[in-house]
Amino acid sequence: MSTRSGGCGAPGPVRAEAREAGVSLVELLVALTILALLASLAVSGSLESLRRERVRGAAHEIRTTMATARVEAQRRNRACRFAIDATSGAYQVIDTLGTSTTTDDAVLSTHELPRLVTVEAPDTTTPVTLQAAGGSIFFAQFEQSGLVSGSGGVALSCSGESARVLLTSGGGLRVQWWNDGAWRDD
Repeated sequence: MSTRSGGCGAPGPVRAEAREAGVSLVELLVALTILALLASLAVSGSLESLRRERVRGAAHEIRTTMATARVEAQRRNRACRFAIDATSGAYQVIDTLGTSTTTDDAVLSTHELPRLVTVEAPDTTTPVTLQAAGGSIFFAQFEQSGLVSGSGGVALSCSGESARVLLTSGGGLRVQWWNDGAWRDD
């Protein structure tokens, strides 16, 4: 222990200035600011991923429903349709029951687009290029051979993320993604 002279010249113990354990207000504010920045980056990335997955899931569900219409046409040995309402986002698989009139059609399944996903193209093109049935209803009719009358597609969007399902005249299906101003295959 070292000594020093006290106020009266008498030697006394040297006291080490003890710093209290803890953090200062400035240190706490810096740490909270960094934490807030990291949290905001994580949230914005998560929201973008959520939108992308909503569109991706909806596109694959429409592709699956179109494929179901094709399989049902082959299984039932008569025409079946995939129909979509571009306004409401509802879509169906319909059995034509082998007639040309739609009044006796049987609905085999009905689906709806997920919340926030709309039938919308990311550019100036028409979002649905299937056959028009009237109003906002469009369809693709699969014959008993599995071939489809015509071709076309359905474009979907959710807050800037876009996908489309394409149907070829041979009944083939594929999903494309809007990326850098152009459609690209999945």
